Amino acid sequence: MTDVTARPAIANATQKIKEGAVELKTAVVDQSAEAIQKCYDTTESKIKAAPYTSVLIAFGVGAVLGALWFRR
Repeated sequence: MTDVTARPAIANATQKIKEGAVELKTAVVDQSAEAIQKCYDTTESKIKAAPYTSVLIAFGVGAVLGALWFRR
């Protein structure tokens, strides 16, 4: 059986773990959002720098994926 005096310590440890999990989740979400925004900004600047090339690349990727899809 669990000692009655250990229950507050277990509750305290559980609370600390929950708080740590929330902090970790927040940090991961923040870092992910920053990375996604950076990728978006980089992609947008490259498309603005060479719009015709970007359209041709997108068309080529679509054609290859379409060919692979209908190959089955």
